[in-house]
Amino acid sequence: MESLGSGPRHGLAGDTAFKVYVAGQAVSSFGTFMEYTALYWLVNRVAGGNALILSLVAAVQFLPMLVLSRPVGRVVGRMSRRRTLLITQYAQMAVSVLLAVPLLVFGWASAWWIGAMALLLGCVHVVDSPARQMFMKDLVGIERLRRAVGTYSTAVGGARIGGPAVAGFLIAAVGEGWVFVLNAVSYLAVVFSLHYVRRVRGDSTGGATAAGQGPGSGARLNRIPQAIRPALLLTLLLGGFAYQFQITGPLMVVTVLHDDSVTYGLIGMCTAVGAIVGSIISARRSTPTTGEYVTWATAFGIVALFAAMATSSVWFGAAMAGVGMALSLFTTTVVVFIQHRASDSEQGPALAAYNAAYMGFIPLGAVVVGATAEYFGVRWGIALPSVALLVAAGYAAIRLRTTPAIGPEEEPEVSTDPFARNAQGAS
Repeated sequence: MESLGSGPRHGLAGDTAFKVYVAGQAVSSFGTFMEYTALYWLVNRVAGGNALILSLVAAVQFLPMLVLSRPVGRVVGRMSRRRTLLITQYAQMAVSVLLAVPLLVFGWASAWWIGAMALLLGCVHVVDSPARQMFMKDLVGIERLRRAVGTYSTAVGGARIGGPAVAGFLIAAVGEGWVFVLNAVSYLAVVFSLHYVRRVRGDSTGGATAAGQGPGSGARLNRIPQAIRPALLLTLLLGGFAYQFQITGPLMVVTVLHDDSVTYGLIGMCTAVGAIVGSIISARRSTPTTGEYVTWATAFGIVALFAAMATSSVWFGAAMAGVGMALSLFTTTVVVFIQHRASDSEQGPALAAYNAAYMGFIPLGAVVVGATAEYFGVRWGIALPSVALLVAAGYAAIRLRTTPAIGPEEEPEVSTDPFARNAQGAS
């Protein structure tokens, strides 16, 4: 694979291209977390607190990840990641403008329009997510990947802290429209960083397939190493069902705790504080062990149950800090684990399977959690998926203890595991 060039061999402190790229992502992430806070608050306001409508908007946003992640993962593996990321930044900017204009010019918003924009955003994210993950490896190399991901997550964690809090105050002061405008502007920081990386490092042409594999390579690209499958199972349950706080969060704040948008933003800030603590911990750790992600999935399930039992905003915010920390540790561990266990030709499909598991099942999870919250209460909408995650973590722990680790070179050519098909998404 053609790389982005040679940065500092030991450590990241002197790697200017990496630091500029991370800075651009941090600015953009600040806007993104502002937008997500405003988006779901706006849906909640327009829908009058209806959990099913809120869940349907979340569902259409992440439906493309389930349907398109597998073929897109193959294509992104062959393309220049830097150029792909430039396209996705401009596309996301356009969606933010389309969200802002009706609100600011006409004072109009409806659930169907927000849902349509969420669907467009989801289509862009199908391309953006694997490109961003592979670009990080192109930028720093596999040896420094975990530390780079931890450093990246720590920097972006600052945006996770400030974004929701600032959005809460802006919503109360000037409305959601200006939040969408500010997010559109924030994507320019990533555009600048990508042009800078090209100037100092050159470009990346893509994965192993770009170098010219034979016609028979398709079967290998479709394989997901067996050692990765338990991680994908937990990722599916956590990302698709247990982490549905874009639905349960505003409902918990408004209907259970009887608070406002400022409190909602501050609770989002608490989640981000936990996430940045998790990122710092992850950056200090070495290559993840085979079962490390099971520990973090278990921790997530426990603190999410505490969130479901909250009787005050302070309690809920503290629990959400724990949720953010466990989520950060889990996702970083799984992403690095996958890239260590998958060969170059398998990484595109493996990361696409991860993204399909983490985000592709959000549509189904959103409907399930929304219906549970609507008919049984918001607390049950948080608690039931958390219990399911804990049960699956126990199963994964038992499987890892009784099954020897299998690397990509030992993988059978054709898998009959039904989960392997689910994890790769529909083609």
